[in-house]
Order: sequence, then C-alpha cells, then structure tokens
Amino acid sequence: MKTAVVILVLCLVTGFVILRALRAMKNQIAADAAASDDWKGAKRFGGKFEGDRPPPEEDVRRDWTPVRAPTSGALAKPGAGSAGNELSETLLRKYVDWCDKRCTAGWLIVLPVSAPATIWFRERADAESFARHWHTRAGT
Repeated sequence: MKTAVVILVLCLVTGFVILRALRAMKNQIAADAAASDDWKGAKRFGGKFEGDRPPPEEDVRRDWTPVRAPTSGALAKPGAGSAGNELSETLLRKYVDWCDKRCTAGWLIVLPVSAPATIWFRERADAESFARHWHTRAGT
C-alpha cells in the first residue's frame, strides 16, 4: 500500500513539473510574439520556403511563431538589455543545422542590428520543439 502511495505521489509531482515547464515555454513564445524588433538591416537565414524566398515580413509576423534565440547558453528575455544579445557564428550554425534536420515547414532566423535574434517557425510544433531543445533553462 505504501509503495502505491509513493508511486502516485511521484507521478503527480512529475506531472506537475512537466506541466509547469510546458506553461513556461508557451508563455515565452507568447512574450516573443509580443516583442518588437526592427528588421531593417537585419540578416536573415532560413529554409523550407514554398518559393526561393521567405514570405513578406507582415505575413511572417502575422502567421508564424517566434522564439527568441537563447544567447550564451541562457534564455534571452524580450526587452532585456543589449548585453549578451550577440549570437556567435558557431551557435548560429547549430541553429541552422538543427532547423534543417528537424523542422517540418518553413523557418527563418532574423538577426536584427540592435536586438536579440529571433527564430520564426511556420509550424507551431517546430517552434515548441526548438524551444524544448534550446531553452533548457526556461522557467527557472
């Protein structure tokens, strides 16, 4: 009987931790969608578009899901200062490789001149998968 109670408590705690992590990830995605950044002069990297080029900025902002790129191994919060906003060439290559291998639809990495990088995903599931993989410290 005690074993069953212990297992039940462990399952409930595990479920609570997973639910909290998912909620933190969804809140981060919502915050990234509300954050504004300037695309003038921004460098863009992307793949899996319906044509050779990404759709217009307005379409991406309206229909795609953004995820703010973590910098220096930590979660970059929208509105944070400019310190640590630089995305290294190595980390950018890792993001591009990850998106090339795992994304089911279009994706676009936007590197604004004076804001953190944002990765835009055509499919929300791709954005959530990226956030789970790269935002390992979300919610902490």
